Amino acid sequence: MSLFSDNVRAPAQVARAVAALQDAAARGGNPPLLIAVDQEGGDVRRLPWAPPHQSAVRMGGDPASALRQGAAAGRALRKVGINLDLAPVLDVPAVQASFLGSRAFGRTPEAVGRAGCAFAAGLRRGGVLTAAKHFPGLGYARANTDLVPVAIDTPAQRLRSGYRPYRECLRAGVVNVVMVSNAAYPRLGARVPAVLSRTVVRDELRGRVGFHGVVMSDSLSSPAVGHVPDATAKAARASVDILLYPTNEAASAAAFDALLSAVRSRTVRRQDVSESAQRIRALKGADVK
Repeated sequence: MSLFSDNVRAPAQVARAVAALQDAAARGGNPPLLIAVDQEGGDVRRLPWAPPHQSAVRMGGDPASALRQGAAAGRALRKVGINLDLAPVLDVPAVQASFLGSRAFGRTPEAVGRAGCAFAAGLRRGGVLTAAKHFPGLGYARANTDLVPVAIDTPAQRLRSGYRPYRECLRAGVVNVVMVSNAAYPRLGARVPAVLSRTVVRDELRGRVGFHGVVMSDSLSSPAVGHVPDATAKAARASVDILLYPTNEAASAAAFDALLSAVRSRTVRRQDVSESAQRIRALKGADVK
């Protein structure tokens, strides 16, 4: 479950709601829920009272500050029962008109790696899981995939230079989840959105970067993906573990039915879904203290 500003009013209200959801899951014999939020910093804070009050670009020049801000954010989220922050943003802006704005920790892979991984380490120290995004990178995007379809026709070598922050955070052991972009990357063999591309998830993220944890989609309700037929099944076939429909309950229910139907008709392999479930269960049991 993902929380947004329009369903967040005060710490006590969030804590009560999350506790009720976790209690319902437990009474149903289910493992604990993942409760996620975009708490990046600056303007992108779904909990307006909670850190980090500084934006990523302000933290980018001071990894020690990013660590402190991340730890404070982690403690604030943990206090109300949120256990997954959809951060850090590890995109490296490479065009003047980048829509990322203050969400980026810097303009080089080195700078983003230093501050982004420090922020992630702080979140972990504060007691929450992390989700690095948006692989393989939105640094060359001139438009926001939350609003329109985006294709990034940048050579593969340049795109892959932006993988460095992911590798550094993985070596530091501070990334639990990687969120895959909704943009298309033709030079990586992904003419469809990356979140629907087995080449991006299996070959680039798991193969080249070496990430073997939980892979999450960006919003599958967004205009960048919503026009693609059978997007739910295609994301599952691409080896995406968590399919995100964050703001539309009806779409989420329809996606569940579509995935179930795809497994029953064998257009999605039961083994792939089982492996995704195993990775998610392992994530829920991760020690973040």
